[in-house]
Amino acid sequence: MPSTNRFTIIKASAGSGKTFQLVLHYLSYALRIDNPGYYKHILAITFTTAAAAEMKHRVLTNLRAIADGSDQSPMSDKLQEMLSVSPETLRTRASAAYTHMLHHYSHLSILTID
Repeated sequence: MPSTNRFTIIKASAGSGKTFQLVLHYLSYALRIDNPGYYKHILAITFTTAAAAEMKHRVLTNLRAIADGSDQSPMSDKLQEMLSVSPETLRTRASAAYTHMLHHYSHLSILTID
């Protein structure tokens, strides 16, 4: 996966877990600092409208699960490791980001080139 200071490209074939990886990386960027609106600085681009809608759904679903502490998000452990944060810090950031995204949904820049 090529990466620069400015962007990350995830290239993979169908059924290989691209959406999971995209959402994981999106959340790792969105939750890396204690700023619930930081996601406004992230642009995710997919190839189809359906893929963009699925990614938005998964971002919100995983944030809600992490915020609830229900451990229903398969990303919790991975995000804690990637961000080097405690479960409580992750839950707090996820809760704040989730609420902010719901109130500012138009700022969630997960778009399509389609």
